[in-house]
Amino acid sequence: MLKKLIILAFILTLGIFVAGNPVYSQELPQEDTEITFDQAYANYMGFIEEYNKAHDEYILKRAQHLKFQSLVSKQAAFDATLLMLQKRDQVVISYLNVLEAKVREGRGIPDAKRNDLSFRIDEEIEWFSYHRDNLTTTGSLDDLVADSKLASSRQLAIDPLAYEAMSVLSQGKITDFSERLDGIFSELKSKLETIREDEREEYSFSSSKFQILDRWIFEADGRIVRGEEKQNEADLLIGQIVKVKKTVSGSYQPILTILDESKLYMSEANLFLKEIIKQVKTEE
Repeated sequence: MLKKLIILAFILTLGIFVAGNPVYSQELPQEDTEITFDQAYANYMGFIEEYNKAHDEYILKRAQHLKFQSLVSKQAAFDATLLMLQKRDQVVISYLNVLEAKVREGRGIPDAKRNDLSFRIDEEIEWFSYHRDNLTTTGSLDDLVADSKLASSRQLAIDPLAYEAMSVLSQGKITDFSERLDGIFSELKSKLETIREDEREEYSFSSSKFQILDRWIFEADGRIVRGEEKQNEADLLIGQIVKVKKTVSGSYQPILTILDESKLYMSEANLFLKEIIKQVKTEE
């Protein structure tokens, strides 16, 4: 996904040349709604291919116009430039569709956060859809240059949103793991208390075995607490992405590192719980 962000940034900063004239129109593809991540990603890759072809044609027509400086070459250059910019906007739209589908399908994301991200992604989709459609009203390459710069500046809003979404997706996986682990931990502690209170000899454990089990419960609990603390640290960093509202690629890796640390603590706790379950099933 990070590689695709780099591709997107490169596409949005491509320059176009200035010359002057006519209007171009064509039927444009409609945005996909409520599609799966795999479908959205396939569409995205298809639109990148279309953009690359349009960009190659733009380079050719640009060179021809700079060479011949005729009305025919000017018209052809304008048409190629307009189509290339429309395809570029469509790449951005399809990328946002990929992001939205991923957020929609992500595990462990609170509904409020999921809805907030989807709403803001939709806002960007609407902006670039309007910008793409409005390109057909331009009358000169000077206007196209201005419209291109406008789209490039809008990317400043996409970058932090994309990194925030990717961070939340990674956090959601850890949250899902944590919630399932908490459920098992609670059930296991409850089961041990039931066994402890059972006075029947055949169902009880020796005091030495309970000491071992209690120590493992303590160790598991400590790691779960540390894992949750790491999740809270990640929350703070993700919140900084929202506040800064600028390119924040440098903040993304530290978030992943902290979430990996949280996962490690949770995994260690899980090992203790597995050992407790094994001991509960083992006769003394």
